[in-house]
This record gives sequence, C-alpha cells and structure tokens, in this order.
Amino acid sequence: MKSRIIEQQPGPTQVKTTVSYNSDKDAELKAAASSLGGKFNNVTDAYNLIKANEDYNKYFGDVKKWDEELKGNNNCVDWAQFLAHIMDKLNAVAKLGYKYKYVRAYCEVSKIWLVYLEVIGDEFGSSTVDVDGAPAA
Repeated sequence: MKSRIIEQQPGPTQVKTTVSYNSDKDAELKAAASSLGGKFNNVTDAYNLIKANEDYNKYFGDVKKWDEELKGNNNCVDWAQFLAHIMDKLNAVAKLGYKYKYVRAYCEVSKIWLVYLEVIGDEFGSSTVDVDGAPAA
C-alpha cells in the first residue's frame, strides 16, 4: 500500500552559489561517498547509493548532526538533511544548480509526519522532483 499525503507544510527554499568541482578535494563529499559505499556526481547518484546500501531507522525529530548522519541508519528528517547537505556541497564545488525546500507531510497509512525534499535544478531541469531518502533506505 502506498502512502498518501493529506497535508503539506513547505519550508524555506535554499539557493546556493557555485564554484569549480573536484569531489576528491572536498572532505565532506569524500566522507559522504565513503559512507554511502560509492562515488556520486549528483543527488540522483547519492539517492541510488542510499537505496542500495543504507537503512532507515524510525525515530522522531531532528536528532543527528552531519558526522552522525554519515553513519547511516537515519530517519526521514536526517536523510533529508543529509541529501540537502550533499546538494549544498555539490552546488559549491561542482557548479550544480540545485534548489530545494523541505516539505513536511502527514502519512495517512503510518499516521506519522514525515519530511522530504522538493528539488529542482541540475539533472531535474525545471521539473520539481520529490527526493525522500527514507523509503530509499
């Protein structure tokens, strides 16, 4: 059975500036690639690594900082923050043009609130794509 969103509460839009790219020279992108078990060039690659190698953990709230999120086993909020951080870093070092906002939605099936990202830019072009690391994990 699929979840159905019955209410959304969007957060602020994030817009970042960019410079040149070399993921091996950026310690945080290198750490993220290592924790996900492979290299990535965009958020789709990172999402697919989460899907292949990571786990979801049901707990409530924004609990973990970046160094703890790197260990995986995150909830929806911490996966969203992890992916947002990756997009910020890719924007800064790779001249990628991601824009995203956090979305808070209620899942009628599980009866809990969840958080995911609405993303536009780079490989998504001008289309808005929901990026949710929790069900991928």
